[in-house]
Amino acid sequence: MSGFRPADLRDAPQTVRVLTRRVDLLAEVLDLDRARVRDWGMAQAVLSAWWIIEDGSDKWEEQIACAELLAAIERS
Repeated sequence: MSGFRPADLRDAPQTVRVLTRRVDLLAEVLDLDRARVRDWGMAQAVLSAWWIIEDGSDKWEEQIACAELLAAIERS
């Protein structure tokens, strides 16, 4: 199974390093500002958490964890 699984990243020992590399790759390939890519990812994670809450689920913690991990990536 492939794809993005926040719980897997949260448990990985190199989580921030993995996310940093993904942000860097997206910024490079799309020719976008790195901070903008990072901030967009954070916003999408929070939005996803909100949708989950609106749907009445209690699984929003994984999305917030993803936003927190992205916040750990330094701006540059």
